[in-house]
Amino acid sequence: MKRSTKIYFLLLLPALGAALFLGEYRGDKWEEYIRRFYYLQVKHTEVPASYAIRVNSKGIPLVHYAPCNGIDAGEKYLPTTVSISAIHYYEEYQQTHDTAIRIKFFNCIDWLIDHRTIYGAVAFYEMNWQQPFYPSVRVPWRSGLASGTAIEAFSYAYELTKEAEYLNYAKELLRGFYVPIQQGGFTYMEPNGWWYEEYADTNMNTPRVLNGHIGAFLGIGKYWQVTKDDSAALIYENGKKALKTELNKYEMGDGWSYYDRWGKKSDKKYQKVVVDQMEQMWKITGDTIFYDYYKKWNTPLEEFYGIRMVKEKNRSAFILLLLTTLAFWALLSIAYNNLRR
Repeated sequence: MKRSTKIYFLLLLPALGAALFLGEYRGDKWEEYIRRFYYLQVKHTEVPASYAIRVNSKGIPLVHYAPCNGIDAGEKYLPTTVSISAIHYYEEYQQTHDTAIRIKFFNCIDWLIDHRTIYGAVAFYEMNWQQPFYPSVRVPWRSGLASGTAIEAFSYAYELTKEAEYLNYAKELLRGFYVPIQQGGFTYMEPNGWWYEEYADTNMNTPRVLNGHIGAFLGIGKYWQVTKDDSAALIYENGKKALKTELNKYEMGDGWSYYDRWGKKSDKKYQKVVVDQMEQMWKITGDTIFYDYYKKWNTPLEEFYGIRMVKEKNRSAFILLLLTTLAFWALLSIAYNNLRR
């Protein structure tokens, strides 16, 4: 083998090292482009996961659910997603003061106002369509996460406008937390605290999704900061109490978390969500139990990208590594040829 040919082969080593180094900082994001390209070219769809989100002309998100468990929900407006988008618009507006972002925020707020279901002084968000992830949850279903995130969004609307009507909308939803799940609410009222179910119906065969419960009472915490409402404090404290009692049931034992009580493993996206939530809870409360779970569940996410891609058997990551290695190898080969001249 000629000396120059050997050098070309040897250049693969630094090219691989550079690709792994780049993957450590950009891999998680760039591999999503690999997946999207695959689904567009091979599957002829823009849905590379269990659901995908698109935003309409008013800035309001719609969720497209991929068929699952024999259920094809199609495209739906989901109150939780609308609320989360509103919260993100609020945060962006606070940084940019862009009036277009403010308009999108209030478009989401208006949607949340218009799609409440009112029972006297109590409000819920009712989904009259079958979600595909948990077929045992019947129609209609309600969600503590939907109510909690909407309450947070209404609190931000009040902070921007100082109009009390937004706190009234939040208060109506807040009262829904006092309705037990067997009576059509989403709250499991138990001696060890109150659990706020993300997918709730009176059948009570529900998964108890971890990040959904936490997200519900964190939204209540924001409302409490604004109003100092004792009822909000009670809901928050009971939610925290249930979380501390139940956390060990979401521990897989290998540094990873369960997504729900039925033993579904969190994917990487939701592992990051619960890690962030544990960090928030630790900073808010100072309670070391939340810090311990934050450290435990964050450890796998901090592993070197190359190790994680092997453990996860991540095909998109392997393709990305191959492409970036070849790109770096081409650049090094060009530089080598220029030096030879």
